[in-house]
Amino acid sequence: MGREGAYQTGPRIADKVCPRCSVRKPRDEFPYGAALRGGGRTTSSYCRPCSHKYNYERRRKDPERLAQHRKNERAQWNAKTPEERFFHRVGKRSTLGLTQEVFYAMYEAQGGSCPICTEKLDLDFGAGQFAVDHCHRTGSIRGILCQLCNRGLGHFRDRPEVLELAANYLRARNQ
Repeated sequence: MGREGAYQTGPRIADKVCPRCSVRKPRDEFPYGAALRGGGRTTSSYCRPCSHKYNYERRRKDPERLAQHRKNERAQWNAKTPEERFFHRVGKRSTLGLTQEVFYAMYEAQGGSCPICTEKLDLDFGAGQFAVDHCHRTGSIRGILCQLCNRGLGHFRDRPEVLELAANYLRARNQ
């Protein structure tokens, strides 16, 4: 049968063998690899310690190449508009997977305002006046909020029962 644990199909395997150190380790000791087209991610072939060691040695061996690569990436990033940067961060490369079409449809459906405080949302992508609200447990997008409301939800740890207690507190003391 070929290499142990190399190409297994069927249910997700709990552990795998690192080809560099030849040690069987739990799957969570392997860093995430490429994103899959249908969602989810692969895991790297090599365990974290072996990956770190390989990357460290590669960077030490050719620091000029790494410096040039970083310089090119910085130049590409700086050439983007604030709107392009925003969708790069919340688009395909993030767990949210938000496209421009979905974002603008959501913005229109909300009437261009924050659904909590009803303030008009300023879509100045460079100013950071709005936030894409999402559930940290499921990763699903809930809406576009102003920064203040988004931070408020975050401070209450997205717990509706705590927000209700806070609202009751304010009602009782603002008489």
